[in-house]
Amino acid sequence: MKDRIRFLTPLRGDLLAIACLLLLALLWFAPVLFPHLTGATLLPYDTLYTFEPWRTLQPELVPHNGLLADLVLENAVWKQHIRQTMAEGQLPLWNPQIFTGVPFLAAGQASTFYPLSILFYILPLEVAYGWFTALQIALAGINMYLFGRVLGLQKLAAFFSGVVFMFSGFLIVSVVFTMFLAAVVWLPLLLAIVEQIIRKQEEKGTASFHPIPYLIAGIAVLSLIILAGHPELIYYTALVTGLYTAVRLIVAWRVIQDNGQKAVGSNQSTVGSGQWTAGSGQETAEWKLETENRRRETPQGQRVAPRLLKLTGWLLLMAALGVAAGAIQLVPLLELVPLNFREGSASFQQVVGWAWPSRHVLTFFLPDIFGNPSHHAWF
Repeated sequence: MKDRIRFLTPLRGDLLAIACLLLLALLWFAPVLFPHLTGATLLPYDTLYTFEPWRTLQPELVPHNGLLADLVLENAVWKQHIRQTMAEGQLPLWNPQIFTGVPFLAAGQASTFYPLSILFYILPLEVAYGWFTALQIALAGINMYLFGRVLGLQKLAAFFSGVVFMFSGFLIVSVVFTMFLAAVVWLPLLLAIVEQIIRKQEEKGTASFHPIPYLIAGIAVLSLIILAGHPELIYYTALVTGLYTAVRLIVAWRVIQDNGQKAVGSNQSTVGSGQWTAGSGQETAEWKLETENRRRETPQGQRVAPRLLKLTGWLLLMAALGVAAGAIQLVPLLELVPLNFREGSASFQQVVGWAWPSRHVLTFFLPDIFGNPSHHAWF
């Protein structure tokens, strides 16, 4: 018992920070964690009163935010369909409720196989949405905290970075889109794993490094992002991670090369110190001297390049196995894409015509410049 306590003592500050991030998320979403007591839920049931037959019951009711209707019109219905289908001992491959039926599991956005989706299968939906969202937001903060610590930030700075990320505008406005939360919160942890792998190689220089434990963690994180089932966010995550990895490998090249040159310079004065050894010891010293001379004669860049190429191979292997681990969701999605109604039935100009006008670039700087649907003023 004492050994366990002694082991955890250096981590006490980190564990406290992680616990505080979890507590912050639970406090933030406390009103919707127990809807039967508070009467509050994340499900925007009030938007139903803009549709028949509910509109006839409350014709004067104005929903808080009509843009949230997808959560109750689609997402909650998806979860209910999964619950019902699995209760019948089947996988939700098909949705018979739309026209004559459409593929369901392959579409992905229901996040059927995402591990935390189990909350939707064992809890009432009103309760599940609150707990799912709170835990995902907590994971966002914790993962960003870990990324900060890997980057060398002090505990307080890493904690602050976690708070900023978990309560960022994108995540908070996305709480009604469970597939967004399921995918985005893992990006900091994936970057932390990539950073840790490359840093370990920087420490070892041109020595061999087999990052097996980190690869396993990276594969698990990649599979979670894919199982979230949102194609755009899978792409965005892959793009950010790929760019980050490329930049870090370039930096690692310089770091390893510079460290190697410093090491060679510091060892030059001690290389021939074994020349006065007699007998077999003298032969050993001469062999070491010859080996060291050959190593110094080899340009540092030529020693770094093969090592970083091997490290790149490890990272590509992690990506490939991560995709394979999420293939149960990704492969059906790829099979479904050619069946999209836009495939051959909508021209590129039509698709472009559905985009926001260019003036909406201003919303990157002033989000409410054209109004806010929750204020019932939007133009």
